[in-house]
Amino acid sequence: MWPIPILFIDASTLFRKLAAGVLQRHFASRIMLAAVHGAWHPAEVSVLEPQPQVVLLGLGADGMLDPALLNAIQQALPGIPVVILGYLDDDAYSSAALTAGAAAFISKDSLHTELLPVLHQVVARPSEIAHWRHP
Repeated sequence: MWPIPILFIDASTLFRKLAAGVLQRHFASRIMLAAVHGAWHPAEVSVLEPQPQVVLLGLGADGMLDPALLNAIQQALPGIPVVILGYLDDDAYSSAALTAGAAAFISKDSLHTELLPVLHQVVARPSEIAHWRHP
């Protein structure tokens, strides 16, 4: 099961670089960044090797999820869980993400502590977990 190939999408160049560095440095034995993008590029997904088993989708500072974007990702990668990373750790934002179809919501501030438990849940036993949010 390890390392898990991940497609990481976040519009913030600064956060994308910082998070990718942290992920590669601290979780190298557990995850592999299949690709890191600032925007959704569906044409590039088919050529990724290995194919991602999880998509990490970062939200901007406003915390709003674009349901059309989430739907487009899910259409291009059916069955692949999308984990939302948000700046705002608020139930309203996480509930909106889960209602829109995300598999999980993680605060960007908690990425270093919540990522591995969430990945284990959504990849290892996806049929047991419709929506997961760390309390």
